[in-house]
Amino acid sequence: MRTVRALFAREVRLAFAGGGGPAGPAAFFLAALTLAPLAIGPGGPVLAAAGPGVIAFAAL
Repeated sequence: MRTVRALFAREVRLAFAGGGGPAGPAAFFLAALTLAPLAIGPGGPVLAAAGPGVIAFAAL
């Protein structure tokens, strides 16, 4: 667990040291989550079924 924590801390430091910080990935995540329902359509059951996949895709 220490290795995972150290790796995560290193990645966070690198993200902030790069100049842009975490704003770029956060903006992409929010944009993907906002635009995906517009592309999928207004159907409630379809959106409910696609939701976890959209979140997983945006997080990658």
